[in-house]
Amino acid sequence: RDASGRLFKAPGYDKFETVLHVEYGLTPWLAFIARPRFVATRLDASPALSDHGLGASEIGAQAQILRADRFVLAAQALARIPGGRRSPLYDRGGGGEARLMAGASFELAGWPAFAEAHVALRRRDGGRKDEALIDATLGWRPFAPLMLMLQSFTTIETSGPRAASWTKAQASAVWDVDANWSLSLAGFATLHARRAPRERGVILGVWRRF
Repeated sequence: RDASGRLFKAPGYDKFETVLHVEYGLTPWLAFIARPRFVATRLDASPALSDHGLGASEIGAQAQILRADRFVLAAQALARIPGGRRSPLYDRGGGGEARLMAGASFELAGWPAFAEAHVALRRRDGGRKDEALIDATLGWRPFAPLMLMLQSFTTIETSGPRAASWTKAQASAVWDVDANWSLSLAGFATLHARRAPRERGVILGVWRRF
């Protein structure tokens, strides 16, 4: 949508992204986080700018602030390592992110469930605008090997003129193969976009607990 809220047709593109998300507990309250990513893009309007390679990645830590019976509060700090590709779809700037996370577990229809809410501020270098992020997750286990999740991800640019904003929704199913391995399938779509493209896609995931 443009500044007046009207839809307009923008050039199409395809994006394939592979992310390796690693969390490793250093202590009972502190975890190391690394998130390298590989991105391939194809732009309909500018085939010469289609590219593939290492995208912007993150490294940092997460600390538990408070833990009660069914509630947890944590903080996360990440440094962003810029990608080096020429496509405009790549995030080529560095920066950092500070995130506050709250989660609670409960029962839904007699089965285990949980809810999470995240708020974050993302500082971006390289001429890109800073962002505020609001994420929410509802998870439910209707039976032992299966977990279902509904998620929303909202991003609001907070610096510079003509700030953009967008919200994406995602539905996921996670199947526990055994105590260490899980497989996931998710679909996502943009619900709201202001000065931003609308996206939809599918995510395949492999989870390993160690």
